Amino acid sequence: MKLDELEIGKDAIIESVESDDSSLRQHIFDMGLTPGTEVTMMKYAPMGDPLEIRLRGYELTLRRADAARIAVTDVHDAHNCPRKNPEATATAHPALGEEPARPRREGAAPLPESAPILFALAGNQNCGKTTLFNQLTGSNQHVGNFPGVTVDRKDGQIKGHPNATITDLPGIYSLSPYTSEEVVSRQFILQNDPSAIIDIVDATNIERNLYLTLQLMELDRPMVLALNMMDELTQNGGTIDVNALEAALGIPVVPIAAAKNEGIGELVEHALHVARYREHPGRVDFCSPDGPDGGALHRCIHGLIELISDHAEAANIPVRFAATKLIEGDHLVIEALALEQNELDAVEHIIQQMEEEAGTDRMAALADMRFSFIERVCGASVVKPHESREHLRSVAADRILTGKYTAIPVFILIMELVFWITFDAVGQRLSDLLELGIEAVTGMADQALTAFGLNPVVHSLVIDGIFAGVGSVLSFLPIIVVLFLLLSILEDSGYMARVAFVMDKILRKLGLSGRSFVPMLIGFGCSVPAIMATRTLPSEHDRKMTVMLTPFMSCSAKLPVYALFSAAFFPHHAALVMISLYLMGMVVGVLVALVLKGTAFKGDPVPFVMELPNYRLPSAKTTIMLAWDKAKGFVTKAFTIIFASTIVVWFLSNFGVYEGAFGFLPAMEGIPEEFTDYSVLAMLGGAMYIWERAFRRNAEGKRDPSPGGHTPWWAKLGAVAFAAFAAIAAIGTGSAVQASAMSGIITSNVDVPAWVVGVVIVVLVSVVIFGGVQSISKVCEKLVPVMAVAYALGCFVILAFNWTLVGDALGLILECAFTSKAAFGGAVGSGIMMALQFGCARGLFSNESGLGSAPIVASAASTRNPAQQALVAMTGTFWSTVVICALTGIVLVSTMLANPDIASSIMANPTVYSGAMLASEAFAKIPYIGTPILVLGMVAFSYTTILGWSYYGNRCITYLFGRYAIRPYQVIYVAVAFLGAIGVGDIVWTISDIGNALMAIPNIIVVLLLSGMIARETRHYVYDGNLDEADDTPIPQLEGK
Repeated sequence: MKLDELEIGKDAIIESVESDDSSLRQHIFDMGLTPGTEVTMMKYAPMGDPLEIRLRGYELTLRRADAARIAVTDVHDAHNCPRKNPEATATAHPALGEEPARPRREGAAPLPESAPILFALAGNQNCGKTTLFNQLTGSNQHVGNFPGVTVDRKDGQIKGHPNATITDLPGIYSLSPYTSEEVVSRQFILQNDPSAIIDIVDATNIERNLYLTLQLMELDRPMVLALNMMDELTQNGGTIDVNALEAALGIPVVPIAAAKNEGIGELVEHALHVARYREHPGRVDFCSPDGPDGGALHRCIHGLIELISDHAEAANIPVRFAATKLIEGDHLVIEALALEQNELDAVEHIIQQMEEEAGTDRMAALADMRFSFIERVCGASVVKPHESREHLRSVAADRILTGKYTAIPVFILIMELVFWITFDAVGQRLSDLLELGIEAVTGMADQALTAFGLNPVVHSLVIDGIFAGVGSVLSFLPIIVVLFLLLSILEDSGYMARVAFVMDKILRKLGLSGRSFVPMLIGFGCSVPAIMATRTLPSEHDRKMTVMLTPFMSCSAKLPVYALFSAAFFPHHAALVMISLYLMGMVVGVLVALVLKGTAFKGDPVPFVMELPNYRLPSAKTTIMLAWDKAKGFVTKAFTIIFASTIVVWFLSNFGVYEGAFGFLPAMEGIPEEFTDYSVLAMLGGAMYIWERAFRRNAEGKRDPSPGGHTPWWAKLGAVAFAAFAAIAAIGTGSAVQASAMSGIITSNVDVPAWVVGVVIVVLVSVVIFGGVQSISKVCEKLVPVMAVAYALGCFVILAFNWTLVGDALGLILECAFTSKAAFGGAVGSGIMMALQFGCARGLFSNESGLGSAPIVASAASTRNPAQQALVAMTGTFWSTVVICALTGIVLVSTMLANPDIASSIMANPTVYSGAMLASEAFAKIPYIGTPILVLGMVAFSYTTILGWSYYGNRCITYLFGRYAIRPYQVIYVAVAFLGAIGVGDIVWTISDIGNALMAIPNIIVVLLLSGMIARETRHYVYDGNLDEADDTPIPQLEGK
């Protein structure tokens, strides 16, 4: 029978734990689920999964899939058979250095009083560790990260002891390397070498907590044990013989009540004493030479200690700890010990012999050893209380809070209350009050700066930039504080663990655990605190995936954006669109989660083995300090980004161009009151003018380019999308690909390094494109005609050599262009380089061939008459692109048909330069002048294509971001040209190939969509007698200096 089949209210004995994942199996054992342990089925979650069981006096949650790995036997009705308590006696607790604790001293002289001391605070989750840390440090603490992981690290200075600092380690259940928290805690103790460890345990659940204590003692560091919640234990009739516990463990034991600040002073004294005198635990050996296994595990551990002692000393790992971790198969310790293969074989032999003698496996043997020792110690020193009021209260509350039919409705009500308090009743009103205060302070500062006569730019920067930026952050702070205050209350009360228990089944389908639900829910209020809340998740897998999914939850900050979008593009259905956007966010989030689950976060979520603590009244001090930490983290981290963003927005909205001059708009003479219409920010909206003009409609729904009409939303989006794609394509197709082609042609025929070619290209391109469109036009006009004629003559000579194969070449080109050979054969860039790259199957039929860019730029620079521009551009494009590409394609294909050995040798190992090599072989057929014509012609064509594409990119980037974005874009354009020249263009060719193929479809669609405007413009200029009319609409461009 499996544990998941056990009925509610039934007991059973664990027989075995089966799992292919050794780390999961170890984790299950560490939680106390060892063979021979009695478990009671308490309840199932409202959705049937996970389940709650009781063992060793505490409750655990477990997924049904994990419970199905645990075989049980001896099923019977639940019963209460308490063990016999030891006789309780009243004895005085010893002072410092007195019996019965017998720690070992190193023998070295004690540390001086002024020597710095570092403590590590360790303990289970929900044992009061954070409360103790706050009592020890007060406000002298700061939060950071452990190196390399997203695990919180809190450090603080102990009150009254300036030389003593303490690090609050994550709450963990063992030192097995199962979670990132367990790894960083172990690494901190081993590598940072703290002066002492303060181990805090829950006195009401001491058996469970002492499991970690034994592992910490195996690390052999000075240590003191803090028995927390002793007040609860004694109130419910229980007690602990502290002297007997000290004698059994060999370390000082101090009873405390952290929430009431009781016993803290004595704990600090003992901790400082063991640290200064370097008092190590009196015992680190918990195995018995005459135990139930006949001493098999004892012999195994001590045999391994003898075998690996030198390796452990070299790795600075306590040898007892190293031996137990070798038995567990801890890969981190095995790697650190650096054992030879023969030593590893000996280790495995010793462990296998132990398993045969003990009749159990290695992991179960170790876990059973620790729990058996704990049972003996507790049996002699702990008087178990009757069922506590806290537990009775928790059981009664869970009937409603985790009930089958009440859990989810109650959770919704609680979260509605949290949201209402945060975003309406308290948080928002405090935010409004703070905003009024900030406005008052801003007004006084504004008056003071005006009276002082400060420079208008600095004045605006301080008031509209800095004060606005700081105010936007601070006004949002009350919402963050209130939200985290409420969440801290729910966390400290124990309710959050129940939420994870209830919601786990739903989120597991998305690859998450139930703990991720609350951060994602907070995301509907605000994504910033939601993402910050993910830091409390114990699993790095859950943390990262939850962070990636939370932004898909539509937070309150997105409402103005949604409202603006809905009103601008869907004015008649704004409400429906708003609801759809919310739903689409969740749907897309689910889809992304499913994709991530099968890709980046492949694998099952972390097993849901979690202890359900009793409900407790949260500590006011702990709750407030936790909320303060979160608020401080928000201010220090989010503040920098938000503040910088407001400064950028201030600059973009206050600087711009008015009457041909760029400057600070509010200070310009004659500027209208609505000066932002002339700002850099306004250029982003004005960039859509041309596209809007093409699709603008009047009140009757007919297309009308005159002002006052309505432009469809798809036209606006299309303008932005087309310009963005074209700006990117210009860099890839126009810069990197052409530079790669130039480098390939030159290095194939001249012995010169590719980087030298790249530097020359950068210089030549920069000289021209930074000069503006006129410079580009002049260079293209001079280079293209001469080289095109020379190149065409060379092609005709080669075709004369191959005249018998010209017909076959044409047929092959047509076949490749309209069959799958075109789709999958070779990489194709733009223009003539399409022909050079493994043949020109697509050179004629692609949507754009690079040489056409030169005459288009020339026409744009030479005239403002649209009809003349079209005539020059299209005529030049036909001759320089179609004719040249046709000739090149026929030349290359016919040469390959005439000389198949050349083609096969070059294509045996195709590279980015294979096309250039084919062209070189073809032109080499012309004695003396063939290679020079090819090199000079191809270089000229590619060079002018780079220049022409830069003009395209400039116009697109201006359309999107304004004319002042041209210069940064040109710098990137030139830098990419260098990368293409030195060989990075290999991948660029492939991307360009795909991009050109995909661009054909949208280009055709755009032409169809613009067909009406094309017809109207043609009628206006050609048929209505306006052939000489110039278009004086200003075109933003960076003119030559």
